[in-house]
Amino acid sequence: KQLWCGAVLGDMASNPSGAQRAAEARAEWVIVLPYSILVVHKRSSDVALRIDLVTRMRAAKLEVTTRVNAAKSELLILVGAPLERLEREAEHARMRKSLRSSGGYVPFNRSKRHYFGHKVLSEEFFSPAERQELVMRIMVCNHGHSGAALDVAMLRGTHTEAHLKTLPAAQLRRMLADRHPQDAPDGVGEMEVDELAAQLLDRFRTEEKVKAVIPLHSEDAPDG
Repeated sequence: KQLWCGAVLGDMASNPSGAQRAAEARAEWVIVLPYSILVVHKRSSDVALRIDLVTRMRAAKLEVTTRVNAAKSELLILVGAPLERLEREAEHARMRKSLRSSGGYVPFNRSKRHYFGHKVLSEEFFSPAERQELVMRIMVCNHGHSGAALDVAMLRGTHTEAHLKTLPAAQLRRMLADRHPQDAPDGVGEMEVDELAAQLLDRFRTEEKVKAVIPLHSEDAPDG
């Protein structure tokens, strides 16, 4: 992780504060957005998307920092979580962890954390893969479960019509209204699955997407 994270952060133009460096060291994912330093090239949709993403993730108690690359062409949103937030999500997910005494695996419980390790758990209690999984869970879980309710497939622009048609109509209606509720088409409540899927695909083709959603683990990072 350090190699890949260092390669990404080493290309940043700003000098972060100590608190920002600490948050960046805990980052597990990076969301890459287009960026321009020239006002004439700035698009309101890019700014709105950035504000929406950051607001949602911070409301879910994720650690979010932003950096601009040296070429001033990309904005990186680095996403991680403090240990307490990871513990809460691990308990909600019933993530299985090894017991200190027997070595067996049982669902993690914060009130019984002393069964799993020291009462004050270290940052190394969760493996890099577990931290990455937990942060992504928080990013995509709905607000009812204290998540950021991000649709990563939508952000990446990877939804397909075939996939959308497998989803319940109620979920498609939520997705259609999620980005811009005030712009939801009239009669969306009466639309059938095929029509909802077509509307969503049209929306995905015209809306701005993020450039990438990348895990900051060296084994999962792209070559080069």
